[in-house]
Amino acid sequence: MAVVETPSRFQLALNSPGKGLLTPRSSKKKGHLELTEKVKQERTRRLVEGGSLDAKASGHPAREFVVEVGSIRSADELHLDLRQALSVKRGDLAIIQGEAFRCVPRAPHLRGIPLVVKKLECVDRKTYDLKLFEMDTFARFQGHANILSLYSFWNEKPTSPYVYKNLVLLLEEGLLGDLYSTIIRGGVKKSTGGGSLSTGEAVEEEEEEGEGEEDNAQRPYIGSRLALRYACDIARGLLAVHNCSIIHGRIKPSSIYLDGNGTAMIGEFGKVELDSARHTHQLFSKVLIGRAIPKTLVYWAPELLKLQRYGKEVDMWAFGVTLYQIYTGHHPFTVDDENAFRDEALLAAFDRDPIVGSNLAPIIDGCLRVNPDERWTASQVLNYAQTFFAVDVQRVYRGHRARISYRK
Repeated sequence: MAVVETPSRFQLALNSPGKGLLTPRSSKKKGHLELTEKVKQERTRRLVEGGSLDAKASGHPAREFVVEVGSIRSADELHLDLRQALSVKRGDLAIIQGEAFRCVPRAPHLRGIPLVVKKLECVDRKTYDLKLFEMDTFARFQGHANILSLYSFWNEKPTSPYVYKNLVLLLEEGLLGDLYSTIIRGGVKKSTGGGSLSTGEAVEEEEEEGEGEEDNAQRPYIGSRLALRYACDIARGLLAVHNCSIIHGRIKPSSIYLDGNGTAMIGEFGKVELDSARHTHQLFSKVLIGRAIPKTLVYWAPELLKLQRYGKEVDMWAFGVTLYQIYTGHHPFTVDDENAFRDEALLAAFDRDPIVGSNLAPIIDGCLRVNPDERWTASQVLNYAQTFFAVDVQRVYRGHRARISYRK
């Protein structure tokens, strides 16, 4: 078997489709050996069928071709879908601006792989160096089941004279979207009947807890079982990051994505933007502050709002706010008044009525504590969520078996 040189991976695949395909990075043998024709045909058949991707075939289609996808170093090697921007970040006070679009590789055998390209405009050298180091660190978690994979990143010359450099990221796409768009904004709607909630396969039927005459506004957006599953997924990703003494800095529903199997994955790091916003948000006008509270500031721990030293505990506070939001459908704190928001956030005073009696209440209470030393860690959340998730599943299974035996 011939050994393929690393610099020519993508070009070889681009110029000669079906030849020179490389094994994934999980192969630990000498070099990267060429795949057999049988394996190449099987993978091509699974990924490309009529020019479209079958999302059900694999929750992470790009991870099977991580070597080829990771060799992309230019936007010219991608087909960009410019019809709709996934996210746009603009503003005079933003040190990092940019936008994200869907894309697929130009190589014929890779064109069914959904990817996301995100261009970040860094205004100065310091910001660029910090973000470059942050993305290099984030790329080391590639392949984790609960962390979004960053396959490649490179820099481009900016078109604006006020931008130092553009940093382009090539990420895998969450096939089912993010938690905000899937569950909170448009994915969940109340039925006109008994007040239960549904969103296809994503949201399970609400369990009957408490009185039947309870107001629909107090009912959870999703059932506790699905929320516990998301809590397990997010906690696993945070545990991997925190075990390396790294602060994520961007835990919120819009930065948590769902793969083709419905597994939650935390997105890219955001500590550089967090550090910049901490020192500049007091310069914002009332209008900018009002816009930033529901999108950013509501996920800040009290030590961030008070400009104190912070650690990994800020991620657990944001995790508690996120879990409350995806379970109830609204923020735990007031977001339309700055003074009321600060008073509630600094004292961790939030409405506990929607979560009373659910298995999520101890997690949310444990994460939303003013003292960082008293907050739950990702390990504690994972242990608790896994235990109660398993108990809930066993209870449902026993009920299922009992119904079958009764029908007989």
